[in-house]
Amino acid sequence: MNRVLVTGADGFIGAHICKQLLEAGYAIRASVHNSEAERCQFLKDDVVLGVADADVELIQLDLNLDAGWDSAMDGCDLVVHAASPLPKGKAYLDDQTIIATAIDGTMRCLKAAHGQVTRVVMTSSIAAVMYTNGRASDPRRDDLPPITEADWSQTAGKNGDIGTYHVSKTLAEQAAWDFVDGLPDDDGLELVVINPSVVVGPVLSRWVGFSVDLLYRIAKGQVKVLPNCPMMAPVVDVRDVAKAHVKALTNPDAPGNRYILHQGHLDMFKAIDKLGPEFKAKGYKWPWFNVPYAVVRLAGRFNDEINAMTRLLGPGDGRYRRADGSKVTHDLGVEYRDPVQAVRDTLDSFRTVGLIE
Repeated sequence: MNRVLVTGADGFIGAHICKQLLEAGYAIRASVHNSEAERCQFLKDDVVLGVADADVELIQLDLNLDAGWDSAMDGCDLVVHAASPLPKGKAYLDDQTIIATAIDGTMRCLKAAHGQVTRVVMTSSIAAVMYTNGRASDPRRDDLPPITEADWSQTAGKNGDIGTYHVSKTLAEQAAWDFVDGLPDDDGLELVVINPSVVVGPVLSRWVGFSVDLLYRIAKGQVKVLPNCPMMAPVVDVRDVAKAHVKALTNPDAPGNRYILHQGHLDMFKAIDKLGPEFKAKGYKWPWFNVPYAVVRLAGRFNDEINAMTRLLGPGDGRYRRADGSKVTHDLGVEYRDPVQAVRDTLDSFRTVGLIE
């Protein structure tokens, strides 16, 4: 039984990676920032993520500290580095501290892994791909060819142009490739990078990540109105993202590759509107009515989380630049799930884990 170190195991994506690794028969060493936090409880259960007799060792690692990284690699064959700072609200756009944390945490992981494990699969983001001119409007350039794994986001301008989260993911991934490419050929470390778009799908714990926060607020009845305009979000199911990580750990052709995980663009508010009758019948609270997009933008001036949401989902004009997510299907055999079903499963999961009644 191979043991895999999974950093950020208590995160939205990390939990699904752990689940699929356990189902595939791996043992896991799950690293978290604070093992005493309530959000980590699901990793301590007798049956972990639905797997009985699961071999799970829970440890603490801090992206900002050197302590523990070398010993975390001891006895592991492979590493999934999924840990990275992901703030909510206004901090998603302008928290400068997350840039250094993302880079330094990635380098601590890779330096400790070198000489101890054979391969690292790193979770990056489509944020490291989509901003080719370093401007917030780049993902709306429907006049340009589809984005591929050959593209990189540009970070030379002000961080606020594309947001500090996007800068952090880009620079951390570039640092990872620079480190691995600089190793001797006969003493190398294999690296694979997964670049998912906006990740939706069922939550496995009571912690809600930024990418499904809007759906959670809707399910809780905290969103009273929706804008009556197309809000195109590049989406992918979290289960497909996890599958790509697991496949990339052993696929002989994966090392040296980036993989965009992107099922397609979904009009998020059209999907929510479509699912309304179904979930109201289940007792869920739901937005009352639709309003012009200008009203939402105005509200964003007074509410940081609304502002971050509108930045994420675009200007409401329905324009978007396509992204080619077919390479992961060709190389790793990952077939994408239906995005509307992914939204449905997300909403259902909030009740399953007890986040809503």
